[in-house]
Amino acid sequence: MDSQVVNVSPGAPVALARAWLWLGIMALIGSGLLALLLVFSRTPGIQDVFPLKEFFRSALVVHVDLSVAIWFMAFATVIWSAVGGAGLAWLGWAGFGLVALGTAVMTVSP
Repeated sequence: MDSQVVNVSPGAPVALARAWLWLGIMALIGSGLLALLLVFSRTPGIQDVFPLKEFFRSALVVHVDLSVAIWFMAFATVIWSAVGGAGLAWLGWAGFGLVALGTAVMTVSP
């Protein structure tokens, strides 16, 4: 069985891959925090403290989007960034900025 080694060129691809990985990790943390709020909003006795009846549906959608869509997209982009070249790194950083902004807006939307 022949194993392949991926050579990652130093510089922009490594930094971009690291930025995408941190975005994915932050998305998972945000998803976990939303999961806690979802539990509290449905727990008897505690749910009266949280006046978040309409909050549940939107928070559930954002929780799933963060934990599935953003995480998988970010981790796929980690791999693409690591094996990519530094030639169009500015385009990768522009994409990262747009996705980070969209993720932040989506996270605070509920």
